[in-house]
Amino acid sequence: MALVDLLNVSKHYEAQKILENINFHIDEGERVVIVGKNGSGKSTLMKIVNGSLDADEGERMTRQGIEIKMLSQVPKFDPTHTVREAVEAGLGELRTSKIRFDEISQLLATQYDNTALLDEQARITSFLDHHNAWNLDDKIERIMHHFMLTEY
Repeated sequence: MALVDLLNVSKHYEAQKILENINFHIDEGERVVIVGKNGSGKSTLMKIVNGSLDADEGERMTRQGIEIKMLSQVPKFDPTHTVREAVEAGLGELRTSKIRFDEISQLLATQYDNTALLDEQARITSFLDHHNAWNLDDKIERIMHHFMLTEY
């Protein structure tokens, strides 16, 4: 099964047809670019793909367990953050999980028999392993380099 499949998807706003009988398919490893004029339905299509908007007609199918995210067209950044901190904030749960893992590791240095902490650490370890998120600093550096972002 594909990561995402849209079959005969249509979306209307009042009498205006935004999308009509759209078929869209993304396989693992594919990169997709959606190009079109303003108002042609690109954002609407992406909102249907990520599940934040329902189609009026048609079917949306996703592989079980995947999560589809979409960057805002008008992102809001904390004006007190550096560029690096803004990129880091975009890592969401990966970042908070890694921070919590580090906190637990320090606590376990003195509370080595605390089963609640050990269980939480095991859950976080599994999550970070699954998302290959142990080297977040490297990921941040690659993102900044790829998008030619510089630190201020």
